Amino acid sequence: MMKIRALLTGLHEGVFPRLPEVSRGKGEFSLFHVDAGGCDGCAMEIESLRYGGWNPEKYGLHFHETPTSADFLLITGVCTHAMMPVVRAAWAAMARPAGLIAAGACAMDGGPFQRNYATLPGLRGSVTPSLEIPGCPVSPGDFLSALSTLLGNGGSSAQEG
Repeated sequence: MMKIRALLTGLHEGVFPRLPEVSRGKGEFSLFHVDAGGCDGCAMEIESLRYGGWNPEKYGLHFHETPTSADFLLITGVCTHAMMPVVRAAWAAMARPAGLIAAGACAMDGGPFQRNYATLPGLRGSVTPSLEIPGCPVSPGDFLSALSTLLGNGGSSAQEG
């Protein structure tokens, strides 16, 4: 109950922690994905990456079902006021150091939902993500290509297969 109270208190403060840079140095890392709302286009592309034959493990990318063992929090979709507590709870559950990835226009700056009473204007207004991946939606190939910068592969291309 105290964790819920602390979480709700943090919501009213409007402060999200500044995120540190993360570098594992071993050529791989893990992600915990939160779809924060919107049209679900980016979330479907992430699911395509995970289960559609792209084999993200080959590129050193591992998805986790809980945030406790993930290196990066991956946000897709526009952050609604209703989903921000979920994003903050996931962030709080992660081990440090941890990083944040904003994938898609909605996660970055609100996309087409910027001026809406129910949404926040993207993550840029609250934090500095470790990585921003532009697109609407972000294709699996673009996602892997952008993540190669975190893996230190210098932009190596990812092919479907």
